[in-house]
Amino acid sequence: MLIRIVTLFTIVIFFLSCQGDAGSETTSISGATSSGATPSSFTFTPVYNAEINKYYLSNEVNISGLAKGTQAQVQISDGILFVNAEELETRTSVVENNDTLSIKLQSSSYHGLTKTSVVTLGDFKTHYVVATAEDKSVNSFDFHDIIDARLNTEYQSNTVTISGLGGGVRVNATLLGGIGAKIIHNGVEIESNSVMVQNYDELAITLTSSQEPGTTKQVTLSINGVEESFTVTTHPEISSLLAFVAEEKIVVGNSTVVSVSVNPSNAPADVIYSSDNNLVASVDSNTGIVTSKTQGTATITATSTFDPTKKGSVTVYVLTSLPSTPLTSITVSPENLVLDSGESKKLDTIITPHESDNPKIIWGSSNPQVVAVDSDGNVTAEAPGKATITAYNKDDMNIKGSAFITVEVYEQLNKIATVDTDGSVITTAFDAVNDHLFVADSAPGIK
Repeated sequence: MLIRIVTLFTIVIFFLSCQGDAGSETTSISGATSSGATPSSFTFTPVYNAEINKYYLSNEVNISGLAKGTQAQVQISDGILFVNAEELETRTSVVENNDTLSIKLQSSSYHGLTKTSVVTLGDFKTHYVVATAEDKSVNSFDFHDIIDARLNTEYQSNTVTISGLGGGVRVNATLLGGIGAKIIHNGVEIESNSVMVQNYDELAITLTSSQEPGTTKQVTLSINGVEESFTVTTHPEISSLLAFVAEEKIVVGNSTVVSVSVNPSNAPADVIYSSDNNLVASVDSNTGIVTSKTQGTATITATSTFDPTKKGSVTVYVLTSLPSTPLTSITVSPENLVLDSGESKKLDTIITPHESDNPKIIWGSSNPQVVAVDSDGNVTAEAPGKATITAYNKDDMNIKGSAFITVEVYEQLNKIATVDTDGSVITTAFDAVNDHLFVADSAPGIK
């Protein structure tokens, strides 16, 4: 005990002499006995897979093997030193047999790094290690699901890039479910259902669709706890397929197009077109464009590429010339019109049906002295009054359309000079016939 008191006094004197070196955490203590200062060996259990930025307290070791009555200096390079379970403010102390040592060391701020505290006791050295776990967390990724897939067809997902892992860390990517599904790793198909991956690796999945309409198959890719599914859903069953043609009657050498509609509307509408009489009319198998060749009839059939049992047909008639389309009605526009004497306007006609062949229109006026009309529908106001302008179908005079025109002429206009409130002179005119007052420049008939 006397030796320990003397030694502690020596330590106090040493600390007082080192007050000027406040920046040093490790202090060398003089006065510790060097002779016989080799203890029995001991170890601190390393800590692996530590959390980041966390303190870990080592196991406690017992000092032995020092010469009887001998003290030895103990020093650590990092962390907090504990002697006999007491936390010290420095990283250096003296110990003797039966004392205990332990170390508290803070782990790194990064994954996959090791912090080490070197422990020196007399002539013996060991160390305490705290190693953080490698970063095996993977960033989430996303596969795009496929809908309206063909039956029993292999589909490949979009490619995803692995990220989020620590540098050099490799983890296992595994397929869950999805019979027959395979992993594409960096462009190479993998025979097994798992593969080791690291940052920047590229992955995709292949999956074969169901043999039944409206059925979904799914496979899940799991990477270190992060899971994402890829699904392939086959198209709904086609209940019916209808073909229709833009023009069922065409002239030799002309073309038309066949289209289809399916039920339900979200069922696939992909079809192959065929003609039963290519001598009369052929059809482009992909676009449905029909080209006529000679007079006759041809049946164009659209067959679903998803379900060949579903078909739709339409008949195309090829003629040397098309029959004329009779005109059924005429509308004159505008139907009502007011003109000043001497004014002219053009009337237009709207015929039904629009595809009528070269309709011949004849114009007439019920009162040519009031309103005259020429062969093109141009009308001219001749005198005050009213007239009905009629457009007739020359081939059938019972088919006609009319416009009603009124001609107005202002007479007996007398100029009147009036003075506005600001002193300016405004010339007005009074129409005695129609009892109207006009600004002279806008009054009809004023010169």
